[in-house]
Amino acid sequence: MTDIKKNLLFFFKKIVRIKRGQNLLIITDNYARPKFIGELAMELSNELGVHPIMVVMEPRAHAGDEPPKFIANAMKEVDVIFEAVEKYSISHTNARKEANEAGVKFLFTFTEISEDHFGREISFEDLKVIRKRTNTLAKMLTEASTATLTTPHGTNLTMGIKGRRGIALHPLTERISWLFPDYGEATISPKEGSTEGVVVVDGSVQGWGYLLKEPIRFNVKRGRIEKVMGRTEEVRKFKKIISMDENANNCAAEFGIGTSHTVPKNLHGGLWDYGSMGTVHIAVGRNNDIGGETWSKIHNDLLMTQPFLKLDGVRVLENGRIMV
Repeated sequence: MTDIKKNLLFFFKKIVRIKRGQNLLIITDNYARPKFIGELAMELSNELGVHPIMVVMEPRAHAGDEPPKFIANAMKEVDVIFEAVEKYSISHTNARKEANEAGVKFLFTFTEISEDHFGREISFEDLKVIRKRTNTLAKMLTEASTATLTTPHGTNLTMGIKGRRGIALHPLTERISWLFPDYGEATISPKEGSTEGVVVVDGSVQGWGYLLKEPIRFNVKRGRIEKVMGRTEEVRKFKKIISMDENANNCAAEFGIGTSHTVPKNLHGGLWDYGSMGTVHIAVGRNNDIGGETWSKIHNDLLMTQPFLKLDGVRVLENGRIMV
């Protein structure tokens, strides 16, 4: 049995706790790596007595892009969904939200990470440490009124989070949406119109697949992005993202703190980086699927490093180190 298949078995049995006779929908896009992982999940499901079906879709055009309608309908008719895609996940879509509301478990993985990392042995003890850290930070986010974020690169941002609930995303979460294999994130959707200040994105933009050559800078006023500055080509691409509809420039749609000490520190520009302990990210666009009130076609994360964070004046992060 391959190491990747062993990890799939571990998660299906110990985390998702999928049962014999349940229906599993496997969703991939048409790249080779996700199809390979999907086929392994099919093989394993048959061995576990689970009823699997696998669908291969065209890669989504952007973060938040809805899956085809027939897939969205099928997502509400199964017990568990396993998504493995090379490009954009459908985790921030109405289809995923409605499936979860129908009681369906949603599990997705990042095929962008190396096979060595994906297939390594996963320690349950590490997962418990990630759970504790993530739950602690999510609770702090829930109880705070204001988040103040700064970085040495120039970010200086305040976000109103009073009345919003922090969400703990990790493999051992009790929520019906999981990340795989050892990703961790404490996240919250700030109140619309409350974010003010300057953002300097020094890490990456979700979906671009590389680390930024030069930071992207923009101002935020009353929760909306204003002047965007940076490299011409990257600014053009980013402006296209935040112009997709009237709410695409909503900022911050989400604020997230990476909590996994086992996700590699050597960032490479993929979505996997966003769970690395010591990073933070904000999102633009929609947040009505994570406790906010705003809909958009997109939900795009923006990664920052070396963050300093205070919640109601209490130090939580200092140069990327978690202080609690």
